[in-house]
Amino acid sequence: NSDIRDNYRIKALLESFAIKEIIAREDAEDLHKIENAYKDLMHSYNSAKPMQNTELDIAFHNEIVRAGRMAALEKIWLILNMSQWTFVTNSSN
Repeated sequence: NSDIRDNYRIKALLESFAIKEIIAREDAEDLHKIENAYKDLMHSYNSAKPMQNTELDIAFHNEIVRAGRMAALEKIWLILNMSQWTFVTNSSN
C-alpha cells in the first residue's frame, strides 16, 4: 500500500533528523534512554510476545522523536499518527 510506504519513508526522515540532533548535542542521557528502549524491544522480540513487541516498538521510536527535543518534530510525528501506523503494520504481519 502506497500510504503505508509513504508514511514509513517520512518516519525514517523524521527519525534520522532527530538522531542527528541528539548526536549533535552529545546527550549521553538521551542516547542511554534510546539504547534501553532498543534493548527492551530486542528482548521482547526474543520472547515472541507480539502485542508487547508492538508496544515496545512504538515506545522505542517515540523515544527517538522525544529525544530530538523539538516541539515541531513531535507535532509532525503526532499528526502522522506513526504509532497507529506501526500498530496496523505489525498487526497485519
